[in-house]
Amino acid sequence: MGYELVTNYREDQNLRASFNALAKETFGINFDKWYELGLWTDVYKPYSLVLDGHIIANVSVNELKFSIGGQSYSALQIGTVMTKMANRGQGLGKRLMNYVLDLYKGYDIIYLFSNKDAIGFYEQFEFQVYEQSAYVLKKAYVPRSCVTTHLSIDNPVHRDMIVSYSDQRYPNELFEVRKASGITAFYATNVFPDNLYYIELIDAIIIASTEDGVLYLHDLIARTKVDMDEVIPLLINQPVKEVRFAYTPDFRDDKLVKVPYVDEDSTFFIKTKKDIILNERYPITAMA
Repeated sequence: MGYELVTNYREDQNLRASFNALAKETFGINFDKWYELGLWTDVYKPYSLVLDGHIIANVSVNELKFSIGGQSYSALQIGTVMTKMANRGQGLGKRLMNYVLDLYKGYDIIYLFSNKDAIGFYEQFEFQVYEQSAYVLKKAYVPRSCVTTHLSIDNPVHRDMIVSYSDQRYPNELFEVRKASGITAFYATNVFPDNLYYIELIDAIIIASTEDGVLYLHDLIARTKVDMDEVIPLLINQPVKEVRFAYTPDFRDDKLVKVPYVDEDSTFFIKTKKDIILNERYPITAMA
């Protein structure tokens, strides 16, 4: 069959619509609003196979940066790996994966997230499973009142804040992902639109929720270093008994516990020739 390899087509309405249809069919996600708000940038690049004007397979990349223990690495995150149901079993995903891995072979770290059932598929490309850790702060806090603004990605001022603060976030000395503001904006658009706040007192954007006495801190986007004991009471409207982080927190406390993190739908695969030690929590708002 005459498959055509296409990329950089986000301004092509027909191909973009076909891409969105396949993404919705495969993952239940839609890139329309992200594109319409101007958040789909050159950082996110799909590589797709087209047949009769329709996208039938895709592998996307995000060109990012890792900082691990203060050491910087070029990092390529692969995502949106999908093949139309009717075209599976033809080796299309393997063909695209080989193409992308050869094209970006100069990167220090190439990685992706997928379900555990895909281990066999990614092992053939020399990816290895990396175990993550989770952080839980077993400490009680009571609320402290402050001025809080709920942010909306539909508000241009709020949208610019989310992107600029993400680009300028204070360095995390343990583990951080840079150049991921577009991915963070995707989460603000599609995953956490009701959990997005700005706290003027600490000049920080917070993505958080509280349930059954637990604060789930999905992200804290600040341009200066903050004191978590001062910050956490500002994030809650009810007492909490512990805080669970969806990223690697950059502070130490004798009540901050590091435990194994397992999510079979988001297994962490890494391909690298670098001698890295990475047993931290990858930030959820940088996960494509």
